[in-house]
Amino acid sequence: MYMKTLLVKTAGTILLILLSFTYGKAQTSWVKSMYSNCYYRTNGPFTWSGDCYRGYCHGYGTIQWYDKDGYKGGKYVGNIKEGRNEGYGIQYYANGYKSYEGYWKNDMHHGNGTEYLSDGSVAFSGRFVNGEIENYRFLNSMAHELGDYVMENIFDGGTNLRTRLIKFTDHEIQVAIYFNGNIILENEYYMILVLKDTAPFVDFKNYNDNAGTYLSLRLTAEIINELYKMAESDD
Repeated sequence: MYMKTLLVKTAGTILLILLSFTYGKAQTSWVKSMYSNCYYRTNGPFTWSGDCYRGYCHGYGTIQWYDKDGYKGGKYVGNIKEGRNEGYGIQYYANGYKSYEGYWKNDMHHGNGTEYLSDGSVAFSGRFVNGEIENYRFLNSMAHELGDYVMENIFDGGTNLRTRLIKFTDHEIQVAIYFNGNIILENEYYMILVLKDTAPFVDFKNYNDNAGTYLSLRLTAEIINELYKMAESDD
């Protein structure tokens, strides 16, 4: 059973649902480095550790941002081409956690990369095209259908389903699933569903106590069989 088979089955049954999980980028302009005449496309004061080319930050180096009071904020470490992020680079939050690691093109996420939340957890890992997740609508719709299937068929129903795709590669899919119980509404269930093309093919991780208690009552083999019914008809 291959991941593509699961995706083909999913594509044939889902509606295109655009979730609230989106990626925004602040408005930027050309700003001169605090201690050099190098310009960089950004929205705040910064220093630059690398070279200048035609008046722009260029090559490999570190962009260190500062807040209005002069304290260090986030930073970018990587390649820049004439004032814009280009090639491989890592951007960090002010707290030191990574914000994004991967490839850039014309100052946008482009190619393979990983976006992180400010607590260090993964927001999404996969492929980007011009600053957006490749096949964004399809992938998030697929994540919603998987979450709905887990809620209805493994947890016997629920309410207020929220899903978030956090990883998509040729070999692995991870979907964060949140919902409330259908009998005791105050009960919250959270887990990450992991689908891989190597054993164990289906797994759950990072689940809270409510979800963990429920999952412990279900046989792993039963869960695997239930989930892969979605793809069997395409074999």
